[in-house]
Amino acid sequence: MENEFVEQYDENQIRQFFKACEGHKYECFYKMIFAYRLSRLELMNMKWSDIDFVKNTITIHHISRNGVDDYHAYYTHLKRDEEFARTYPLLPHIKDLLINEQQKQLQNSISCTDYDFSNRDYLCVRENGKMMNARTLSRNIKYITRDHNLPECLITGIKDSASEYLFVRAENANLFRCWTRFDFNIRRMNIYGDYNLRRNQKWQKLLNSMIDQSSSRQRTEQSEM
Repeated sequence: MENEFVEQYDENQIRQFFKACEGHKYECFYKMIFAYRLSRLELMNMKWSDIDFVKNTITIHHISRNGVDDYHAYYTHLKRDEEFARTYPLLPHIKDLLINEQQKQLQNSISCTDYDFSNRDYLCVRENGKMMNARTLSRNIKYITRDHNLPECLITGIKDSASEYLFVRAENANLFRCWTRFDFNIRRMNIYGDYNLRRNQKWQKLLNSMIDQSSSRQRTEQSEM
């Protein structure tokens, strides 16, 4: 029986999805897509050099396809527009997941005899070092939702679910805009005015509480003791 399909998740469904993702090999990527509203092109072309574990920032580049038609090259190794890079706070839970992902890749490079080191600069690689593709991430979403009785949702739906989640909590349009970047011109020019994400502690706490449910529960339990 096919899963029910939804365009995007509501708050309860996204919480259930993240709960179902706990311990999954792609948990880090799904939570990054939601927290930073990453497109598939942005995620597949993200490099480890885009993550600053000291300053706790993550930099996202606009990706140009440049007329690439080959499927295997469609999502990866494309032009990264440095001029339109956008910097965001690195949420604590995302940071922990990225550190674990980096360690996992290092272990795979040691244990796998035919490991492909040509992609070692990229986040989204398989156990053998080959580049991952969007179909792999989409296929695993289908498996996760099927095994946990959740409606199926596409990667773009996971990304767009963040808009709905933040919109209902936005005090004004500017606060909403600085997180969702729905205006393409603002997105390309990296204009956020007085609502720069580095200074917006409210949304950092809000998003981290959504994606890091286990830590949120622990903090609640400790406060009640």
